[in-house]
Amino acid sequence: MQVKHNRVLSVLLFGNDAFSTIVLDAVHLNSLNRCKYSYQRIVDKVEIVYSGFKNSKKSSSVLKYARNNGLVAHNYNDYSDMIPSNREFCDLRGAINVHPSLLPRWRGASPIQFALLHGDNVTGVTIADVLPDKYDRGRILMQESLKINDRETYIQLHNRLADLSSNLLLRALLDLANLHRKAQKQNERNVTYASKINQNMDWINWSEHSNKFINRMWRALGYQKGLKTTWRGTVVKLIDFCYLENYEANLSDINHTNMKHGFVKYDEDLNAIIIKCKDGLVAFRKVQFACRKVITALDFYNAYLTRIEESKRYFGAPGNRPT
Repeated sequence: MQVKHNRVLSVLLFGNDAFSTIVLDAVHLNSLNRCKYSYQRIVDKVEIVYSGFKNSKKSSSVLKYARNNGLVAHNYNDYSDMIPSNREFCDLRGAINVHPSLLPRWRGASPIQFALLHGDNVTGVTIADVLPDKYDRGRILMQESLKINDRETYIQLHNRLADLSSNLLLRALLDLANLHRKAQKQNERNVTYASKINQNMDWINWSEHSNKFINRMWRALGYQKGLKTTWRGTVVKLIDFCYLENYEANLSDINHTNMKHGFVKYDEDLNAIIIKCKDGLVAFRKVQFACRKVITALDFYNAYLTRIEESKRYFGAPGNRPT
C-alpha cells in the first residue's frame, strides 16, 4: 500500500485476496465518509493494483470489489514499475505493509494458517514499512495482538484479523509521519516463516500426528474441504471434525485396544467415525471419496466398514498413500 503524506491522503492498495478486500472496503468507505470506525475522513481517493490477467474467468476479490464500486484498477502485469523498488521511493511515497501476524513471527504467505497449526494462543496485526524486494521485513510502525479462540477456524480468525487490520491501518494513516519516525526494527532472532500452503500439508499421518495436532490441522486447513487420508489405497477426505471432550471415557474400548494407528470404528451415539491416532482418538462426521459426493459417517459404516472384518478397518495403512 502507498499513501501520499497530505492531510487527506490518496491510497494505492496492492492486493488480490479476500483479506485485502476487507481492508480495501474500510479504506474506500472512509473516503466516502462512511467508515464503520469512528475516525475522521482521512482518505480522499483510493485505487488498486491487482495481479493476474484482466480478462481471467477467476478475477481477484479485490478487482471485483473495485469494479463494483467504480474504483480505478491497475493490472500488476502491466504496472509492475509501480511496485516499490528502492528505499527512497518507499520513504517518499509512504509505502506500508499490513501483515496478519505479530512480526517477525510468521513472515511469509500463510501466517494465519501457521499460527493455528502451531497452536499459538495469540496472533495479531503488524503495520510495517516496506523494504525494497524484502516483504515482511520492514520496520514496525504499529502492532496489536489478538487472542485466538478455542476451536476457531481459519476463516473465523481470518475475518477477525482483517477487521483488526482495517481498524489499525486507518489509525496508522492518521499519524503516519510520526509512526515512521518512531519505527522499530524487527528482531531477527525471533523470526519464523509461514510458507505457502501446499497440497501435501493436509494429509493425516495416524502414527505421527496427535489428536491435538489433527484438530489444529482441521481448523487451519481442513475446515472447508476436509483432511486427507486413504481407505484401502483410495484417497478420502474426512470432513466435519467432531470434538470428543467429555466423551472419551465411552470410547475406552478403542483407546485401550491392541488395534494400531488408523483403526476406525463407527459410533452410533456421536454419529461419527472414531479413528485412533498417535496419542488418542479423533472423530469425523462425514467422508468424501475422490470425485464423489460427501457421505455421512453412518453411510460410510454401512457401505464400507461392514463389508470387511474389524481387524482390517484402517485408514492410511502404511504404503497405501498414493504418490
